[in-house]
Amino acid sequence: MNLAQAVSEFCAANVGDTISAAGLYGYVSSKVVCSPGSETRVLRQLREKGVVNYYVPDKKKGVYHITGVH
Repeated sequence: MNLAQAVSEFCAANVGDTISAAGLYGYVSSKVVCSPGSETRVLRQLREKGVVNYYVPDKKKGVYHITGVH
């Protein structure tokens, strides 16, 4: 499993939920070795590619609401 796969898997399991950057990092770092912040960078890349859809209700708190995974 690579970083993008781990992020996608976490998002797929949380469609319709609000997640925190810390929760995403906790899950992803249990699956693959990564530096803090890498998981949110990959999350943004996956949104740009149309793989993950989400919106950010509170950027300051690092909160994301996952609306879909394709």
